[in-house]
Amino acid sequence: VKEHDFVRHELLSMTKGKHKDGIQEVPRKSVCVHVRLGDDFEEPGPGEDLEDAGHNTKLPLSWYKKKLSQVRSVIGESVPAYIFSDVDNDRLRPILNAPNTIRAYFGSSIADMLALSQAGVLIASGSTFSMWASYLGRMPVIWYPGQLRQRLY
Repeated sequence: VKEHDFVRHELLSMTKGKHKDGIQEVPRKSVCVHVRLGDDFEEPGPGEDLEDAGHNTKLPLSWYKKKLSQVRSVIGESVPAYIFSDVDNDRLRPILNAPNTIRAYFGSSIADMLALSQAGVLIASGSTFSMWASYLGRMPVIWYPGQLRQRLY
């Protein structure tokens, strides 16, 4: 735990104030969803099981939506959800249409990572970005089966 506190403290101390605004915007009692669908992520190959796919594999948007619904059924339907993504709102429409769901962007990658780290629950993509947010936030994290490649804490 000492190492985690040190890393978080040092990262925050070297980050300009304008990139830390999201920390106050995302309440601890919230769900953050990190959806990666952009060009750097690959579609699974024909017949390839996502559980056996490598890093940077696109997860179905339906999986994120289902997990958000399941989390809310446990912690409360009115808990706000913040959607962070590398694609436009049109591609995210199925999940953005859920009640009390907000598209989040705080102006930079580091701002978004710090905001993601504030969540009470994180629904993660299989990216190192999600891994960093989970490491910094130490919250419960939902990973697609087979996408968490290493224990961070």
